[in-house]
Amino acid sequence: MQITNSVLSLLAFYKWDKFSIIFQEGAKWETISKFLNEQALLKDFHVNHYVKFADQNKCCLHEAECCNTVREE
Repeated sequence: MQITNSVLSLLAFYKWDKFSIIFQEGAKWETISKFLNEQALLKDFHVNHYVKFADQNKCCLHEAECCNTVREE
């Protein structure tokens, strides 16, 4: 994916070899974040955290339990 290569190139340019991945639930975001994590590990970056959070619009508008929660994987 082009976006992950661009992100990793930018991080490498600034010598940021450690970072966290925080993403919203949903197939699109989970696919992108998983690929970013895999590519980062292959290129010797260190991922401090890999955290998924619920779509606050879906959760909080319906006053569901997931409102304002974060899950670390």
